Amino acid sequence: MKIPKDPYSLEKMIIELDRELFNHIRSDITNGSAYKMDDETLDMLLTSLWEMGEVELEENGVVVGVA
Repeated sequence: MKIPKDPYSLEKMIIELDRELFNHIRSDITNGSAYKMDDETLDMLLTSLWEMGEVELEENGVVVGVA
């Protein structure tokens, strides 16, 4: 991948990549394959989701239930 010289373009590429990765993670959770991951990978996934917070998760299409 060619790195753009414009910092704004680089930031835009990072956001796009992050969004695409999250779409794959969300589908892994939905179809159940995330629960077949090894413990360390699943721990990283769940910790990252927790760190995102409710607002960012909802912005990415995740329905968050608060008890």
